[in-house]
Amino acid sequence: MKLYIVGPEDKGEGPYYLITEKGVCIANHFCSSSGFSEGDLITHRPERIEEWKKKFDVESFEVEFADKEKQKELIELNKKREVKSSANKH
Repeated sequence: MKLYIVGPEDKGEGPYYLITEKGVCIANHFCSSSGFSEGDLITHRPERIEEWKKKFDVESFEVEFADKEKQKELIELNKKREVKSSANKH
């Protein structure tokens, strides 16, 4: 399963998000730079890895930083999920 890291454009200090290929944000963390974000979000968090393997029924994850185009795609996927979620509440 592919996971994407989304963060500040300058790759500096700020909020970083770990988002699934389907647009679901599964973690966030305020990091001092992009260099620490992968470890803070997943690599140094074995409890998260095990939890997500079970939740998503996968053996492993492939993590990469989302470029601008991928970020736009993930935002659109997330918006669609929110609309479906809101519709199901009524």
